[in-house]
Amino acid sequence: MRAVQPIAISAAAIAAFLIATVPLRCAAAEASPDSQRRFDIAQTSMGVPDAAPVHPAPSLSTPSSPRLCNGQSVEQRILYEDNFTSSSGNWERADGVRIGDGRMDITLGTDSMVRTVLNRRRLAGPGGDFCVRFKLAEPDPDNGSSGSIVFWAQDEENGFTVDFWSNGALNFGRSTNGTWTELLAMDDSQSAWKGNDDVTELRVVAGNGLLKIWLNGALTKSTELASPQGNFRFGVYVEMDKEPAAPKHFQFTYFNVLEIYSSLGR
Repeated sequence: MRAVQPIAISAAAIAAFLIATVPLRCAAAEASPDSQRRFDIAQTSMGVPDAAPVHPAPSLSTPSSPRLCNGQSVEQRILYEDNFTSSSGNWERADGVRIGDGRMDITLGTDSMVRTVLNRRRLAGPGGDFCVRFKLAEPDPDNGSSGSIVFWAQDEENGFTVDFWSNGALNFGRSTNGTWTELLAMDDSQSAWKGNDDVTELRVVAGNGLLKIWLNGALTKSTELASPQGNFRFGVYVEMDKEPAAPKHFQFTYFNVLEIYSSLGR
């Protein structure tokens, strides 16, 4: 379970926190797929000297608008898009992860609480317009479930996330080398999990000094956010409050990253 310590923090404090100049320590040990990832990145330059080469963004034609998330525009260039019809979307593979037939299925066994699945692609630039659609695992009365967008990630232990929980909570935070820092927390019980067919659409626009978060098409937060520099990865993350008594199944059906719209999202 993520050790969350909610804090009240102003937009100016967030910006100051994100531009701190503490050097990033690269974790030497490999993180297992089931290790509990926690993000706490304490500087603006997260580039790695020997990082994998940047894959140029494909020059794609106008996207199929029915797939786009609420508020996204066909005028935005697609940097990455996947509706999981095959396993060739460049995602890392891990135990409990299956991709194909229009979905990415992630299963947490009775011995695991979390799973991070990152894409191998790295994106350059100030940020992006990220969106994902998913179905949460059925929560238990004493064990909530969550699904997340991972962005500005260096690896499983270093990056930013926006998390949606089955009780309706939305959290934004980051970590370095497994140390979690929560920067924003929002609660809306009306958005809580409603059943196995309940599809959540989570959209995050991050870049050019701002962060915007949408849940199911509704803007829930807009705040100042200093953008780190470097070439970063993106992906998804799932979590239960504790190890489940029986396997829990999460299903992602769509993921995209678009160029930031000129108005930073509408």
